[in-house]
Amino acid sequence: MHRGIRPGNLAIVSWNPPQCRVINFGSAQMGINSNDVNVGTTPYCAPEMWRLSRSGKNSGLGYNEKVDMFAVGVSAYQIFCKQPLWWGHEADEYVLDVMKADLKSQGGAPLDVQNLIRSLLADDAELRPCAKDARKSLDNWHGPENQG
Repeated sequence: MHRGIRPGNLAIVSWNPPQCRVINFGSAQMGINSNDVNVGTTPYCAPEMWRLSRSGKNSGLGYNEKVDMFAVGVSAYQIFCKQPLWWGHEADEYVLDVMKADLKSQGGAPLDVQNLIRSLLADDAELRPCAKDARKSLDNWHGPENQG
């Protein structure tokens, strides 16, 4: 798990096909589960991370690699909607609803990319795609320069 994905830790290397490289592995952890509470940049932290933070390390709650997928969704929202980090705290239900509405109104991303970002912003980690499935959903996308 990287646990620190945000636009500043992504290097876009290609739009066609869409590719980026993750950089800065200072918060990364080997393994598939964690209950660390003091990692990541708060506005990019998945809901399960801030629930754990509020409940305490011994609450029995934890998280997995899907926290990175949530952070990719928040980062993609910022990139495609050209939005700054306007909320400054965890992405609660209100913030997630606004981000999902912005995807439609801003028109900065094709519909298949909007749908992917919405799925990455799912409150429930089980509903978020893994990295492999997210990449697969973009197999037919050919970048902004080829959009009709």
